[in-house]
Amino acid sequence: MSTDLVEFLHARFDDDEQAAHAALGTNELAQPAGQQARWVRQGDQIWSQGRSDVPVVGKTWARPAEHIVRHDPARVLSEVDAKRRVLADAASFTEDGQQAVFQLLALPYADHPDYRPEWAPGTSA
Repeated sequence: MSTDLVEFLHARFDDDEQAAHAALGTNELAQPAGQQARWVRQGDQIWSQGRSDVPVVGKTWARPAEHIVRHDPARVLSEVDAKRRVLADAASFTEDGQQAVFQLLALPYADHPDYRPEWAPGTSA
């Protein structure tokens, strides 16, 4: 499997992690993994647990609010950690297994300008 795809994945995971920390107003050393404040919906606003002075998101509609809360920065950080573990564990897979895992991990980033069509699931790279 192409090292370019693995490098692409590491870069996207780093981007996701940095964006989550920016949304939390923290850095990677601020809180241990899994201990970040979760976002919760209260009425038509979204708040960070443990902070009640300023809402994270002001007035919003119910459906977008539920989506925002479901994909809060703490969850993104947890998902990044899980994806990095899958990437590391894939080293023990067959070459075909690695390719399939890497292609699937890259699929959510298909709209990124550095994504290559040959990385789509089911193609041979």
